[in-house]
Formats: sequence, C-alpha cells, structure tokens
Amino acid sequence: MPAGELAALVATACGYAASTLMLVGSKVLTVEYKVNLLSPAVGREFVATGRVVRAGRSLSVCAGEWHPEREGVPSRWRWCRRP
Repeated sequence: MPAGELAALVATACGYAASTLMLVGSKVLTVEYKVNLLSPAVGREFVATGRVVRAGRSLSVCAGEWHPEREGVPSRWRWCRRP
C-alpha cells in the first residue's frame, strides 16, 4: 500500500474531525501534516480515525491513525483498495 494513499486517508479523517467543531458552512484547510510510518501497511481495507487534540479559534490540532480492518468488525466508514 503506497504511503501517500494512507496519508491522504488519515488527513481526510482529521479534516472531518476538525469540521465537527466548525460553524455550519465553514471550510477546513490543512496547514501542515506529518506522517510517521511505524510498520508496513498490510491488508486490503483500512479504517482511519481522526480526533481533535486542541481546537483553537483559527487553528486546530488533530491526530489520526489507520489500521487494517479486522475480519468481522463492522466499520461505518471504509476505504477499500481493489486490485
């Protein structure tokens, strides 16, 4: 799995987390993000989660992670890479 695809996935999850604290109709813009790759991404389906660490007036800090979807554990949001 290419790292760029997973980075985009977790950035999207963080963006949605940040948007939950914004006024309706507001837009979220990513200013900066960093990805630490701790192990190879092995699997076909991945689940990403994002959470707001600190919500500010004009800048929020979010953290996110992804992991392979486990068999039999349903997910509300899924991203699937097909061969």
